[in-house]
Amino acid sequence: MLRRIFLVATAFVLFGTVAQSHAQQREFGLGIILGEPTGISAKLWESSTDAWDAALAWSFVNTGHVHIHADRLWHQTDVINTSLNLKTYFGIGGALSFVGEDSDYWKNREGERRRSATILAARVPVGITLATRSNELEFFLEVVPQLNLVPATHFSIGFGVGGRYFF
Repeated sequence: MLRRIFLVATAFVLFGTVAQSHAQQREFGLGIILGEPTGISAKLWESSTDAWDAALAWSFVNTGHVHIHADRLWHQTDVINTSLNLKTYFGIGGALSFVGEDSDYWKNREGERRRSATILAARVPVGITLATRSNELEFFLEVVPQLNLVPATHFSIGFGVGGRYFF
């Protein structure tokens, strides 16, 4: 199962590198995200304000979750008025989580464990980025309200802090 997840994530990243636009000097970035979830983060700029964000990560809150998400992001430069290369952003996206049988997430009311499952969720990330002047490095902080849709409706909030190097 982990092999399939890795292959899907690799295909997603490779598709993103092929579909690069020439919106800015450094379009594709790869790095890490720490928080809930924690893992590898990628970003592809399409213009000076629009980007795609994706991650392949692991949940430490709900042990046994492998998490993949992709978001469409819109950045604003005029919300915070500073001389820094600071942008706020918001977006919308989706997530898939693959939950193992050992996860406490799937205990039913009687305390019995359910079988493994796949969670489909809608995400609304909100955050702030700080980039170096050369746009080689970008650091970010985000909060992500998430609504799990399948197999059951459940609301949660994720968060992340991280950085990416742009090629």
